[in-house]
Amino acid sequence: MIRKADRADLPAVQALYEAVLDAEAAAGLGYLAWSKGIYPTEETARVALEEGTLYVGQSDGHVWGAVIINNHQAREYKDGVWTFPAEPEEVGVLHTLCVHPEARGQGRAAELARYGEDLCRTQGRRVMRLDTRAVNVPGLKLYASLGYREAGQVDLCLPNCGPDRMQLFEKEL
Repeated sequence: MIRKADRADLPAVQALYEAVLDAEAAAGLGYLAWSKGIYPTEETARVALEEGTLYVGQSDGHVWGAVIINNHQAREYKDGVWTFPAEPEEVGVLHTLCVHPEARGQGRAAELARYGEDLCRTQGRRVMRLDTRAVNVPGLKLYASLGYREAGQVDLCLPNCGPDRMQLFEKEL
């Protein structure tokens, strides 16, 4: 099940972020533009929780995934090659979507993305947008498989991190 997170979920979301980053480091991958202890952190989750935009996937009492769903477009999105023009209030944005390494390969990331799309439709949004690191092969494949269209690349600065080349995606809802 996917649901809006509550305060009691914050330690589990922090542990999720760390598990994802630990698994990436152990595998020697460079897919994510994230850095342990810098972004994302429990503070990232807490801010989203306070904004009411943090959602968790949970089964049997364990958080297997998390995503932030809002309409906050990074200023670099202005350089996107958008096919579906929309006013800011008509756009939903997926941020920091992640799945625990032990839950991968089960369609969980797609489940989180579809949940975000459904939520944004109910909020009257017409377009979904997101970014992922341009070398994030699993992410690129995931969003293409869900019908997202590439909308250019930008150098994007994540909180407390340097700029990184990010692939923009969009999907009409």
